[in-house]
Amino acid sequence: MFDFFDKTLRFKTVVKLENQPREKIREWFKALDRSKMFEGFEMFVCLIIGFGNYHGFHCNDEEFLSFHEIYKHTKDKFGDKPKVLLVDISHVPNSRGNHHFVLFISRTL
Repeated sequence: MFDFFDKTLRFKTVVKLENQPREKIREWFKALDRSKMFEGFEMFVCLIIGFGNYHGFHCNDEEFLSFHEIYKHTKDKFGDKPKVLLVDISHVPNSRGNHHFVLFISRTL
């Protein structure tokens, strides 16, 4: 998955949050409004892989985080730039626990 974005599409991995509690992921999204991390990028892509349902996913601490909450923090920050949320959610937890990650990638202008 990473090679596809990196080598094929020439995207840059900006942030990877792996197996984090809901509050850490939530705080990261809230901080987007103040962040200059994505300046100079032509688009924003968020890839979410984990255990959940149509409405969101379960974080490392088993707390649920909705996709709506994630999107509301990206819509203002990136204005008219393309914003893509790619979601691969399993409805059945795997045998190793609820492993998940949220990956933010983008492409420079």
